[in-house]
Amino acid sequence: MGIKAREDEQWPSEEGKKACNIRKNRYKDILPYDSCRVTLDPLPGDEGSDYINASFIEDMNGLQCLHRQPGTT
Repeated sequence: MGIKAREDEQWPSEEGKKACNIRKNRYKDILPYDSCRVTLDPLPGDEGSDYINASFIEDMNGLQCLHRQPGTT
């Protein structure tokens, strides 16, 4: 059974579907888009250590804000 994320070709969410990142997603169908996801500093030799289920979004003033999916690690 695969992940059925809400996406299309223009807004892929491939990082959230990787085996090393699946457990970090509270909801399996809510993943950050690859183009605006927050990336952490990777740990050497630890695949997926740069992933968190969070996205940068713009507020009404055009400022970037961090949006983290509640309950994720």
